[in-house]
Amino acid sequence: EFALCPGYDRRMPVHKEAVVCSGAVLQGDVTVGDGSIIHPLAELRANGGAIVIGANCVVEERVQILSSAGSITSIGDFCHLEVYAVVQPGAQLGRGCLVECRGMVPEGCNLQAGCCVGVGAA
Repeated sequence: EFALCPGYDRRMPVHKEAVVCSGAVLQGDVTVGDGSIIHPLAELRANGGAIVIGANCVVEERVQILSSAGSITSIGDFCHLEVYAVVQPGAQLGRGCLVECRGMVPEGCNLQAGCCVGVGAA
């Protein structure tokens, strides 16, 4: 089902060509770019910080993207985050990164363009 999630704050900067599926959680200062897709049960929780999702990204089910006070978590254009991936506060992913199933990007980590975090890796 492709629809804005219940309780979605329409003031949140989600590009008109992005898709936020029903059941996704967007909390706090979250920006979603053009053509990006946020799957059901994905959690984007900016707790005092900010989360910026670039253009044409895929954020699959059960992914957690987190930000804490004073941090900016940034996902570059054309990134793909697979099921159960976790991106910790302050992490920066360059263009075209892949975080495979259950992969984790640690707090403050800076992944250059085209990097891959393997299955279950941190």
